[in-house]
Amino acid sequence: MNPMATASQPRNKTPNFSGDKTPKGYKAGALQQYTPEQLQLFEQSMGGVGPESYLSRLSQGDEGLFNEMEAPAFRHQDLALEVAKDL
Repeated sequence: MNPMATASQPRNKTPNFSGDKTPKGYKAGALQQYTPEQLQLFEQSMGGVGPESYLSRLSQGDEGLFNEMEAPAFRHQDLALEVAKDL
């Protein structure tokens, strides 16, 4: 038995509460839910996930970006091998 059912509704159907209705004489309004600082942080964070972002390029297998990122490690490894070879 549906406790939400009324005499005008079938017992097997729940009422539909979708949509906003504004009473006569009132205007619909909206309140800002975030502070300006929160909005700025959100906008900054979204810049890091676009299609041309660093993370996106790396996840798509951009070899140029990978080589650029790994270049210091390769140089360090080459220097370490030269030092070890001279010992």
